[in-house]
Formats: sequence, structure tokens, C-alpha cells
Amino acid sequence: SDGGNTFNNTLTMDNSGSSGRIRMSTTTPDVYQGNTTFNSTGGQDVQLCYTGNSYFYGNITINSNKVVFNTASGKVTFAGGNSQSLNGSYNFLFKKLAIDKTDGFVTSNATFSVDDTLFFIKGSFITKSTNELTLKLNSKAVGASDSSYVQGPVKKIGNTGFVFPTGANNSYRPIEMSAPSTTTSEFVGEFIDDSLYVHTVQRDSSLGFLIRNKYWKLNRTSGTSQVYVTLSWNSQNALVDTFVNVSSWNGSQWNNLGKGNVYGNKSSGSIKSTNVSTNYNEFILAYFSNESLPSPSPCASINNVSALEQCLTNIPSSYLVQISGNFSINNPL
Repeated sequence: SDGGNTFNNTLTMDNSGSSGRIRMSTTTPDVYQGNTTFNSTGGQDVQLCYTGNSYFYGNITINSNKVVFNTASGKVTFAGGNSQSLNGSYNFLFKKLAIDKTDGFVTSNATFSVDDTLFFIKGSFITKSTNELTLKLNSKAVGASDSSYVQGPVKKIGNTGFVFPTGANNSYRPIEMSAPSTTTSEFVGEFIDDSLYVHTVQRDSSLGFLIRNKYWKLNRTSGTSQVYVTLSWNSQNALVDTFVNVSSWNGSQWNNLGKGNVYGNKSSGSIKSTNVSTNYNEFILAYFSNESLPSPSPCASINNVSALEQCLTNIPSSYLVQISGNFSINNPL
């Protein structure tokens, strides 16, 4: 098909022939208003969205690995104000994929992958470990924000640094890794917003308070590459001060990976570890303990709100702090 078609209703397309392929939108893109199902019962290719930007407003189901969306340069855009889903027992192969919805989200009930670019405009993908999103070698993700991200795991293959476009509860909270050493390296990143404060006691002596209810998973699923990790915060989960570090769980305790480059301020920003991680499971932001803070101690001279914040954040709860001097506290600490 040259393209330029608008399919207003539920559509089922099947290549039942023993030879020959179906290729859609070879010149101009198509629009699919309803739910769509694509089959290849004859074992021949069904090549969709060959060129241009085709729009899908309903669910997509594929029933064959011969159904592909990545043959040429075409882009698939999820649109509309209703929630959508990817369905079937085969991997969805996209060249370029975008989400631009006025409302709702896209749930993956099947695995899907992007060869080139994943565009975030508005709306979120919901993935899970059995139906995750994979960005292949040299692919990229652009435009993620508080209104558009992936809630769930994202896999990245390759040897380039990558910002995982993760978040939850209307909050974009990416985790970034430096470049792995091999093109076959695979890492899976995910942000977790959780109320369970597990593993909050075991830590090395340099760590004080752990920001445990907001954390990331970064699992190395293939290869032996060790990477630097960058974590983020925003106004919804602002810091008390920037005496923070990147910490990782090694299976028995939290290890301090150091405080490298810090970008932004207490309201929003990111911090990079000074050391590569040797364990890949859970990562958190953690405040330094009072003993590991630079001398003099932040409690040695409290004469403003910032000094009080630093002191109260980094001392044991049993300490008594005496304040001399007058200053105003306008915000709750």
C-alpha cells in the first residue's frame, strides 16, 4: 500500500499467502483509529509503517514474528486520550517509536524493542520484567519528562552511555550509566517509588540517612562491564542538602560509591558516583554520616537555616543541638 489510509474501525490484517509480502505506507503514513491485529498465517512478511509517521489510537496485537515495524525509516506514534496496549506472544520490532497522548498510557503485554529513536512527548509506557522495553545498539531515547517516561524496566544494549528514561507517579527519575566496554553489554534500569524501608540498617560507616523509599534498580544482564552511575532528584523529592552520595546494595550492606560531579541544586539535579559499581542491583541517594563530613562539623557553628539543615540531616537522632544567634525559619525542616 502507498499509504495515506485511515482505518476507522477495528482492523484485522492477515498475510495468508505462501509467497509475497504485505507492505504498508510505502510513500505516506497511515492512521489506525481502532484496535488492530496483524497476522501472518502463511509465513510471509507483514511490513508496517514503512515510511512516515503512522498513528495508532487503539491496541495493537501481532500473532507472528513476521509482523514488523522496523523495515525502513517509518515511525509509530501512540496517540489519543485512551489507554492502549501491545499484545501477543511475539516481540514488537520498531524502527522509531513515539508516545504523544492527550491522556492514558501504553501497557506492554509483550516485549518490544526500538532500533533507532524512542520519542517521549506526552504519556507513559508501563512495562514489567517479562514484557520489557529494549533499546538496541546505537539507539537513543529523547524528550522524557514528568509527563512522559517509562514506568517499569528498560533494557539498553551497547557500549554507549545511556540515560534510562524511568519514572513513577508523575515524576521523571532517570538513572544514567557511563559507557560499557563492549557492544554486547546489557543493562536494565528501573525507578521504584516504594513505601517499604527494607535494608535500612546495614551500611558502611560513611553513610548516614538513606533515601530508601525512592530507589533504582540497575541490573547487568550480560557482560562484565563496570560503569559509573548517576542518580537524580527533583522538586517532588527535593534534598535537604547536597551532602549526598551514590550508594549501592552489595547483597549484605549499602556501599558508598562516592560524591562526584553534582549538577543543579537541592530542588533538582543529579550526582555521579566517583567509583564504578561492582554490584548491580539497587542504587540509592544517601547522606553522609556526621563522622564522614568535611571538617569542621556542620554542627560546630549554626548561625543560619542552611547550617541547621546540614547539621540535623547528618547527626544521630540522639544528639542535642544547641543554637546560638538569631535567624528565621520560614520553611519546615
